[in-house]
Amino acid sequence: MMSLWDALRMNMMISYQELVRTFPWDPDNRR
Repeated sequence: MMSLWDALRMNMMISYQELVRTFPWDPDNRR
């Protein structure tokens, strides 16, 4: 069984990846 910290960290990483994928903001891509 995973610890609470591991579950929270994994959930935050997944949320961060989803956020970046949904709202791609890259200074190089903004023209």
